[in-house]
Amino acid sequence: MSKSKFSRLTSIPHYNKNSVKVNKVSEKLKLIKSENHGSNEDKINISLEVLDRDNELFNLGGTTIDWFISMLDTLKHLTTITKKQLFNEFYSKYDPHHYNGNINYKDEYLFNEQIRDEAYQLRITKGKGRIHGFFVGNTYYIRFFDSQHNMYDSEGYGTVTICDFPKNSYDLLCIENEQLRNSLTEEKKKNDHNSELVCGCCIGCNVIDKRDNKKIIDKFEL
Repeated sequence: MSKSKFSRLTSIPHYNKNSVKVNKVSEKLKLIKSENHGSNEDKINISLEVLDRDNELFNLGGTTIDWFISMLDTLKHLTTITKKQLFNEFYSKYDPHHYNGNINYKDEYLFNEQIRDEAYQLRITKGKGRIHGFFVGNTYYIRFFDSQHNMYDSEGYGTVTICDFPKNSYDLLCIENEQLRNSLTEEKKKNDHNSELVCGCCIGCNVIDKRDNKKIIDKFEL
């Protein structure tokens, strides 16, 4: 899927410390930080508590099965290493770094003053995008899965790609059912139309409709 221009992302949304949304985020972060967390020497814990999949930049639309396999393998491996190891022997593998430069979305969590120094993006695998989140102790709170490389404009990926929100199996079946229903309706219309043209024994003949001088067989809708 090619990258598409998204006009609403031409500038980073205004970050208002006094907004209701930001205040709620700050209170949530205070609660998270008050919980017990391990140290850099402990294995990494993964939390989906603040994961946002409703954001159209990070809704996981357009992803494939192999992407999900890579993502699960990445999360599994992260839970087998310590935070200290992440920033040392596994640094080149996951490429953890802060949010600097020209980004396309300034999130209330990732840029909150309480944790922005611990906000890191991690590589899933090369070409599979990144995970965006932040550490509190040894727990990595995932905010977004960025399968389309939308956080930054980058060489090879261009600007943001806006994908439709992925549908579950039930929604897909409903869509398929509606398509089949419409198809049957169209076929019935054709059948009714053809039935009006056909007499008892003229299906294979060259009977001419005197109203328009066309062969009846040529007027069938197939």
